[in-house]
Amino acid sequence: MATGAVSISERTAFLAVETSSNVCSLALFTASEIIAGRTDTEPNAHAKQVALFAKELLEEAKQRGLQVEAIALSSGPGSYTGLRIGASFAKGYAFATGKPIIAISTLEALASGFLQSNAIPSEATIIPMIDAGRMEVYTASYTSQLKELSAPEAAIITPESFQKLLDTPAFFIGNGAPSVLKQYHYPTPLFFLSIVWLVICKKSLLSGMQRGGLPTWHTGNPTTSNPTTH
Repeated sequence: MATGAVSISERTAFLAVETSSNVCSLALFTASEIIAGRTDTEPNAHAKQVALFAKELLEEAKQRGLQVEAIALSSGPGSYTGLRIGASFAKGYAFATGKPIIAISTLEALASGFLQSNAIPSEATIIPMIDAGRMEVYTASYTSQLKELSAPEAAIITPESFQKLLDTPAFFIGNGAPSVLKQYHYPTPLFFLSIVWLVICKKSLLSGMQRGGLPTWHTGNPTTSNPTTH
């Protein structure tokens, strides 16, 4: 797999692959717009849809005269099976084409996308949550400047989990937030239910690439946590 900076022009495109949840999503985007996307909400359809969606999007890139220069891959945490499917496809494509893979934390992508589309108080905390089943979630927390306050983890939410946040604005986002937090009747300012889709972080992703820092996928193991797998 290639490493190093990607030269971004108006004809440069990227393929985003998100398989960390039950939803399978791929998208084609440039520095200025999302060109096209494919999403299947059927549970556990990743294996049959990833290659098909990628083929359709790569063909669309070709028809538009775009050159796909990298794959943006959701690296979890999330469903072990889903992440393995996404990583296997991305690695196969990377080895075949020499294009780099950019591994991005799914939780950070959720927080980044939320920040790009919402104005929030500077003192607010963003808490993305991905449903892990059995009242568990994969979660982390970030400041309004996307600084990590707590590292990604698999957690069982209890009534005491977020006591220290109740006096400040806290935004719980992602598909794990409503079912867990409603059970404990947290007086939160907002529930933001979202299908996890990696393209929401494209601005921060492209900014990092333009600075020349291009992290690539070097191992065969996507980021997962042991307590719950799907």
